[in-house]
Amino acid sequence: MEKIWNMPVDRVKSNPASLLNAVHPEDRDFLINSFKEFLKGNKKENIEFRIQLEDGKIKWVNLSTPVLIEEAPGRQVISGLLEDITEVKEHYAVLEKFAA
Repeated sequence: MEKIWNMPVDRVKSNPASLLNAVHPEDRDFLINSFKEFLKGNKKENIEFRIQLEDGKIKWVNLSTPVLIEEAPGRQVISGLLEDITEVKEHYAVLEKFAA
């Protein structure tokens, strides 16, 4: 998370909303709805969305195989694999451009 979001873990621990605030505004509702569905039991294998870093740079990320873990009674955490897929998305966009 530190490497992808470019945020220190301490900042995220003290302000978890900072992760959601970094989600690209156009993708925020999609991500919130995806997690609502996930919590209802409608699980997706992959959730792709963009984040916007403090320097303005946009990254595409893929959250794969999210799972809900019961850490303690009444305390749940979501875990999964987060991958920076920016290069893949950029290459695909170039291919689409030339294919058109």
